[in-house]
Amino acid sequence: MDSSEIAKVIVENIWEATGYHFVYKKCEKSQTSDLIRTFTFYCAQVKREEAKPKLNLDIRKCRARMTMDHFDCNGYLHITMAEDITFARIRITHHCLHFPYVDISMTDEVDAIIKEQANMPAAKIWETILGRKLEGQLTQKQVYLQWAEINEE
Repeated sequence: MDSSEIAKVIVENIWEATGYHFVYKKCEKSQTSDLIRTFTFYCAQVKREEAKPKLNLDIRKCRARMTMDHFDCNGYLHITMAEDITFARIRITHHCLHFPYVDISMTDEVDAIIKEQANMPAAKIWETILGRKLEGQLTQKQVYLQWAEINEE
């Protein structure tokens, strides 16, 4: 494993341990050695890094999207390690507690079910997903929006 893969594993372990999900921002080489790199991640819910919503000019394609709450937590994670991966220095900054990150993305399996059953009503597709216990943090509204997008094409 190279240093970037190790950094990803560290970030996943921190997410599991703390409930805070960090998103990759950049990687910088050290000024003292080309063999040392610092990987910077930010809290997925930090207000400063929140993406601006993109509005579609076509009114038929405008959709209400689920968004996650963002906070002034100043959450950053810096992982510094040598290329030979003999050590890693982890520095976490997180100034306030907030609700943990919840992954609300749709899995490939659920997306495939929606595409396979696109000719059925969205409510029936939701029943199928519930019957297979695949919903996790997914909502019926997300399924409906995905189904409507497919049927619009």
